[in-house]
Amino acid sequence: MIERDEVIAPRFSSYLTTEGISAKLPRRTYKPRNETEVAARREFERRQARVQRLLRTKYGVRTFGFHLIPDAVWDAVPEFVIDHLPVRNLQQVRSYVRDDNVRGAVMRHVLDHLPTYGDVLLIAHSLGSIVAIDLLDRLPVDLHVRRFITIGSPGNIRTMHDGSQRLLKKFPYERVDDWSNIVNVRDVVTGGRGLANTFPGAQDFLLVIHGHDAGSYLGDVAVSGLVADALYPPEEVTVPPGAEIAVRMSEAEASALLLQHFAEAVARHIKDDDRAERYRAACKILRDELAAQLGHQATAGQLFAPAMQALIAGRLPGLPHRWELHEVVGDLVVMALTNCVTPYEIDPGDAPIAALEDIAEQLGFRRHIGTTVANAIVDVATCVTGKDRVRWGRVLTASTGLALLTAGPVGLAFAASAGAFGAAAISGRLAASGPDSLVAGLATLGGWPRRVRPPPRRASQADRNPIRARTWRS
Repeated sequence: MIERDEVIAPRFSSYLTTEGISAKLPRRTYKPRNETEVAARREFERRQARVQRLLRTKYGVRTFGFHLIPDAVWDAVPEFVIDHLPVRNLQQVRSYVRDDNVRGAVMRHVLDHLPTYGDVLLIAHSLGSIVAIDLLDRLPVDLHVRRFITIGSPGNIRTMHDGSQRLLKKFPYERVDDWSNIVNVRDVVTGGRGLANTFPGAQDFLLVIHGHDAGSYLGDVAVSGLVADALYPPEEVTVPPGAEIAVRMSEAEASALLLQHFAEAVARHIKDDDRAERYRAACKILRDELAAQLGHQATAGQLFAPAMQALIAGRLPGLPHRWELHEVVGDLVVMALTNCVTPYEIDPGDAPIAALEDIAEQLGFRRHIGTTVANAIVDVATCVTGKDRVRWGRVLTASTGLALLTAGPVGLAFAASAGAFGAAAISGRLAASGPDSLVAGLATLGGWPRRVRPPPRRASQADRNPIRARTWRS
């Protein structure tokens, strides 16, 4: 329940109809810091993913990735609408957009009503959304926006941004936790179009409701749910009674945990710092998704192993030493050919191959196991790209019982189906054949031209030929 005295709703319509107003625009207070802006943006994207997950799973609201009205039509219509049609108060919109004195007066009036420090939930409707966007980088330095919600916004209209100084120059990722723009396809003011193409911080969500008024938007359960979630954040998922029983991880859970560790290892081996940072950010978002799914299942009474409980709590536990050697080789091959951050497309270069040694060691084996698998994959890549003859004996020996190769030169036969955790299953034991589950991998094989060399070391006879030292299951 929100008390009336906790709501600030400054009225500024009088400034839009008064002639001869003179006021300067308030100064910009947000100055991005290079050393913190990238990290702030990554955390912002992570929070945006959480909002998307909340609206999708709890309220069935989907993100909005298309425009109902074509660009050519929408670019021509708004100028005529604003100038001639009596659609609500679009005449006031024109006054705000085209007169900097009016803009300055409105913005200063709103700032005078806002607190100078603390957290606020900022909800902006129609023209108010334009004012709020203009104010994001002009708010008091110590005022933090816990959630920004725009409803019925005409901010996608190009006419709204006449003048090069009107658009928000730098989105204040360190000042705003998340931004959800609610699009009603029946609202003529929005044109059924979102803000994400105009403002990089906005995330559009689609609703089908009647009317443009604020009451219609705020009355929808999804919008009110967003407000409640910001005002009363959910408590951390608590493990239900009985969960302290020692439950062994299932194969699917172990594979999901292995994928998380492999993704972290890949990020460590990406040479480009910016790309590595983006890869890590994608890993965090996907781990949050996994934790949320596990949390829902735990709330419903499902028992999880301690490692899965750690994931629910936001920690990445260590890998158990439960894999047999033939299982490890199979998993390493599939992981090396899998995009661990699907649906994000971030080219890791040679990092997946380089990460194989790390994962082999984390699983309790010597690093040269990862090197052996890496070299086998390189041999197959060389064969597929036609640059050299593959040494079939070595490849088949290194992958006995794993069906790494089938008949013919294009023979990557591993399959990985989408599992219960929203990520590709990593184990040949869990793989399911079929046209929708086959790991393609062939398009990226040419990206691994170099051979992985293991470091010099003294090896026992068994180490020199690990294949013969163990009996592998075929």
